[in-house]
Amino acid sequence: MELTINKLDTHMFTDGMSNVVNNVHWTATVDDISVTGSTRLNPPKKTFQPLDELSEATVKSWVMGRLDVARVQKQITSIKEAEEKTSLLPPWSEGFAYAEPENITVKRQTYEYKEAVARLSQVVLSVGRPELTEMLPTGEQVYNEETMEMEDVLAETVTQTLIEPLEATVEQDTYDEETGEVTGTETVPNPLIVTDKQERAAAQAVVDATPEPIKEVTP
Repeated sequence: MELTINKLDTHMFTDGMSNVVNNVHWTATVDDISVTGSTRLNPPKKTFQPLDELSEATVKSWVMGRLDVARVQKQITSIKEAEEKTSLLPPWSEGFAYAEPENITVKRQTYEYKEAVARLSQVVLSVGRPELTEMLPTGEQVYNEETMEMEDVLAETVTQTLIEPLEATVEQDTYDEETGEVTGTETVPNPLIVTDKQERAAAQAVVDATPEPIKEVTP
């Protein structure tokens, strides 16, 4: 495995030490297949080498001392296997298909699921939502002579604002195709509602297609 150092992150420390390397960004390559990552280093104790005196070999030795080589090798193997699958057929073949690595698939599906759930949580524009109120403490208290105890002062508080539903249809101008002049109006479905329904349907399709294990672990 060939290790290439891409970037060094430094941090200012006390006790006369500055520009202390605390994180190393690297690229690991095996058989022309590369993965990138970073390795966090422990603060120096007894010995300290200034940044301008460090050699590449020294930094590589620090990284290799803390690198999970087995994990990196597994990543490279997964990429290699995916590339081998896609290289079996030419791109113009009917059977050609991109084989997405499993770890990338999980991340993508998790992101898409979160986005879809957030979209479905928005108000349905054709329905709107009612105003909700609740009796909540104001922060003040009064003395109850019957119970001889201090009680919270309650006040009706709006906990959910009212959103009126949009009109199902709207009037829009009609035009003469040749002159471009307005010739009248026509009643059409509200474009905002149409778009809302389309986006919600697409989001629901994503939720339905998401594997249950991802749903169970995604907040």
